[in-house]
Amino acid sequence: MRTKRLSGLAILLLISTLSAVAAPNAVVDAVQAPAWVMRGERRLPLAPGMELDNRDRLLTGNGARAIVQLADGSAVKLGENVSVAVNAMKQGDTPNPLDGKRGKQRSVHNTYFTLPVVFLMLSNHYSFTYTSEYAWIIMSLFIFSGALIRQYFVLMHMGHNKIAYPIAGVLLLVVIAVLAAPPATPKASAAAGNTTASAGLAAPAASEAGATDAVSGATQTPDGEMAQVQKIISDRCVQCHAAKPTYPGFASAPAGIALETPAEILANPTLIKQVTANKYMPLGNITKMTDAEREFIASWTP
Repeated sequence: MRTKRLSGLAILLLISTLSAVAAPNAVVDAVQAPAWVMRGERRLPLAPGMELDNRDRLLTGNGARAIVQLADGSAVKLGENVSVAVNAMKQGDTPNPLDGKRGKQRSVHNTYFTLPVVFLMLSNHYSFTYTSEYAWIIMSLFIFSGALIRQYFVLMHMGHNKIAYPIAGVLLLVVIAVLAAPPATPKASAAAGNTTASAGLAAPAASEAGATDAVSGATQTPDGEMAQVQKIISDRCVQCHAAKPTYPGFASAPAGIALETPAEILANPTLIKQVTANKYMPLGNITKMTDAEREFIASWTP
């Protein structure tokens, strides 16, 4: 009899042990997508009835909800933008709602501002974005245009087709194109005689030694000084700053500033003196402007 009792107890103990091992740590009771479970390196969609292990981690997205039934019979409700491990829920740890709010804030920033930020990072490679007198307006319109177009895709993924958003975004891009477009003609036009004379100004760049000698020997009368400034600009600048640039990659004068004639040069004397003195121009000194030429332009009195 005693042996039978011991055998019965052993069987009951084995059954209870097997039941405890077989029972899941938690079960998903209800889900409002988007929500997922991370199992190692795998990310699986969360679904009602899914059994969860202690090592699983639950993730919820914008607008998501989930109810998880734990092995002890208790239930845990998860809100949007939550990341929590099943083991932490069993220990009574509840997700910090601030984490969800921060996650949603970063998601919003990434959604609407990633492309504008990338554009601003690259804009210094494209002079039309920062040399225009409307540069700050162009920047603002790009931000709003990107946000409008992105909003269309956000709503589209939610089942709403609001075509007005991309149309408004494209219209803003058209406004940007109008503001950033170079003028059809140079900012300052010379007299007819000067236009004819400008055809011979795009001569090949002189050697550094020759240019230095030419500068040091310039006549310091107003007319002689202007003639020397024009020669330097002709040698070093008009490859790009011309109505029809000869330097590869330029279809028109950068920022709409042509420097082929005295009148065009005199339209922007302060800017010319500034960008040559601080060595901002020529870009990368691709035309090899000498220090003597820079000093001559810096001391030039228009």
